[in-house]
This record gives sequence, C-alpha cells and structure tokens, in this order.
Amino acid sequence: MVAYPLFQLAMGWIDQWIISTGGPAIPGARADVDPFSFGAVAGGLCLLVLAEIFSYGLSLREDVEATI
Repeated sequence: MVAYPLFQLAMGWIDQWIISTGGPAIPGARADVDPFSFGAVAGGLCLLVLAEIFSYGLSLREDVEATI
C-alpha cells in the first residue's frame, strides 16, 4: 500500500510546518500542549471519503437493480 506512507509523510510535513510557524494562537492554551490532533482530523476526513464511496456504491447498486 502506498497510501499509508504518503499519509505519514504528509502528517510529518504538517506537524513540522505547525511547529515552525508557532501554531495557531488559542487563548488560554498552554504552549507545551498541542491542541489539535491532526491524526484525528485526517481520520475523520478519511471516514467522510469512505462514506461517500459507500453512498455512491449504494446508488449504483440501486440503479442496476432497477434496470434489470
């Protein structure tokens, strides 16, 4: 699989960019704690993509059943 290594590479680049730019300014946030979990965000996006794929597959299946 090529997707997982590319995902890890992209997450590393994003983490390094956030660290080098100082990250987003959040009032009351401690400097030593990362308030965002990019893995969770990326996982959520992957889940949304999978949901769309299944939705499209379901519509194709219904279309095939209606034509036969």
